[in-house]
Amino acid sequence: MQPKAQKSEAVVERRKGPRKALNIIVQYQPLEAADAYGSRDFTENISAGGMALRCENKINVGQELLLTLCLPRPEKRAVLKNILICDESESEKVRLKGQVVWNAPIFGGRNIHGVKFKAIALDDVRIFTDFLKEFSLLAYGTNGEELDRF
Repeated sequence: MQPKAQKSEAVVERRKGPRKALNIIVQYQPLEAADAYGSRDFTENISAGGMALRCENKINVGQELLLTLCLPRPEKRAVLKNILICDESESEKVRLKGQVVWNAPIFGGRNIHGVKFKAIALDDVRIFTDFLKEFSLLAYGTNGEELDRF
């Protein structure tokens, strides 16, 4: 019996900061159809530079998205088993533009997508930065400040 071949390629970590396993409500639609009603699903995890989006739809790599994260106001936040409990009427909305950089099928016919944040709505920088601080997601100087504005 021959030994299994070793992988010669090292896995390259491209993330600039820590990632937190949190399920957050996210609304999204293709950027070119920003006026249309989009889909609503959950993050698998999130960082200052991107997120993993878990959904039924398969979204092509390269697709640009308009994203709206529903973050509970700080005084209303509660986390239970990595789920950020959120009454949408009590949430702050953070609008971001992102791009799908990878995708993969997961159980139950669902898909998971890596989304890199590209820009943030000018009015939402403080809300997003405060959220990142609260969940210790700031590292290597990342805090949403380096994202373009729209």
